[in-house]
Amino acid sequence: GPIAAVVEYLRANAQPGQTIVTTYGELPLKFHTNLRVYGGETAELPPDDARPEWLWPRSFTGPAYRQVRESVDWVDRRLAEGGYRRVGLPVADRRWENREDPEWHVFTNPGPAAPPVVLYVRD
Repeated sequence: GPIAAVVEYLRANAQPGQTIVTTYGELPLKFHTNLRVYGGETAELPPDDARPEWLWPRSFTGPAYRQVRESVDWVDRRLAEGGYRRVGLPVADRRWENREDPEWHVFTNPGPAAPPVVLYVRD
C-alpha cells in the first residue's frame, strides 16, 4: 500500500533527522522512519518558515477533508513557493492502504483506479 511504499522509499533515500510534512498518514511515518514527521490528523505543523526536506500531499485530502485542512494548506504553500522536485512511486495513493475504498469494497478488487503516490523532495 501507499504508506508501506513511502516508508520503504524514505528509509532508502532520506537521511535520519530530516523532516517530512504530510497531509495524512503521519503516525506510521513517525513509528517506521527516523524522520521528524509533521502534518496529518495530529495537526502538528512545523513553524511557518520551515523548509522541510520532504513533502507528501495525499491525493484525497482536498478542501472537503476538514480534519487535515491545516496540513493541506501548509503543504500547498510550500509547494507554491517552489524548490521541490517531484518523485512518483509506482503505487496507488489510497486512503485505506492496500484495501479498496469501502464504497467499492464488496464487488471490486483491486478497487477503483487511484492516482499514484507523489512525494516532493527539496532541491
